[in-house]
Amino acid sequence: MADVETGTKRAASAPPSFGEGFLYDIWYFAALASDLKPGKLQRYELLGQPVLLGRDRAGKAYALRDVCPHRAAPLSAGQMVRDRTGAEAVECPYHGWLFRTDGVCAAIPSWPTIRISRRAAYA
Repeated sequence: MADVETGTKRAASAPPSFGEGFLYDIWYFAALASDLKPGKLQRYELLGQPVLLGRDRAGKAYALRDVCPHRAAPLSAGQMVRDRTGAEAVECPYHGWLFRTDGVCAAIPSWPTIRISRRAAYA
């Protein structure tokens, strides 16, 4: 192919190879239901993105981006705890930020009096 403006030739792009060209914002198979144990945090990589898959203690499955937005620690290295309202949350292993299973930041321990917006979701 020739570039019209410069008159130089450029190579045609190669067709996508297997495993490339996935669509985003659609459902993909991530894990077997039997692989997700209540209270256990499991790290997966889906479409090149780190994802935390798990079940809360009641058995409800959830998925979160497996990177804490504060210092990029993997949330899967943390633990399941309860926030001050009693809701289950994933605690970041680095500074203890809490994320509910719907992705909302529930607490920042270094700022116990801060009011966190409900829009502060990280799922």
